[in-house]
Amino acid sequence: MQIPFSEPWITEAEVQAASDVVRSGWLSQGKKVEEFERCFTQYVGVTDAVAMFNGTVALHAILLGLGISAGDEVIVPSLTFISTVTSVIHAQATPIFADIDDHTLCLDPQDVAAKITPRTAAVMTMHYGGQPYALDNLVQLCRRKGLAFIEDAAEAHGAHWQGEMAGSFGDAAMFSFTPTKNITCGEGGMVTTGDSALAERLRLLRSHGVDRPY
Repeated sequence: MQIPFSEPWITEAEVQAASDVVRSGWLSQGKKVEEFERCFTQYVGVTDAVAMFNGTVALHAILLGLGISAGDEVIVPSLTFISTVTSVIHAQATPIFADIDDHTLCLDPQDVAAKITPRTAAVMTMHYGGQPYALDNLVQLCRRKGLAFIEDAAEAHGAHWQGEMAGSFGDAAMFSFTPTKNITCGEGGMVTTGDSALAERLRLLRSHGVDRPY
């Protein structure tokens, strides 16, 4: 059954934009992707944005780029989409589940603090339903403990916390562009970060270590 929309879901402008890319003969990591990265950087208010193939790949790349691996623990929400957890497993680290806040369904900073051990390397929050929560508290906690802070902002395009954009708080954040998200490319993900050295590592991870067009 086709769902009726008051406005066309895909407009002629979007059809034309997709056609232009196909006709350009450059279907992957071309100028349009670079333009999208630049625009997303400005929108979120960070120094770098790195396009990825999807959100799960983006989370995995963030963990690898931060050097998180076997023996490390990453605190994650007990209520989240599965890739928040499987990305940690793909990096050979151990996910540690923390409770969520009853009202926001997002990570509870107090329980996060209780779950920190000497093996904890990072905290990964997820903005449930696109709603950020307690990001300032989580950032401060991670800084005190020397932990990386990662935002799973898959659904949080355009969301704010205390006047700052989601995706600008952590060492890195992931956005998703699958068809159910606020912005869709059909598929895709984006990492935002204020760490240009991390962004460079992510670009190398994305392209098998190649730093120029293949």
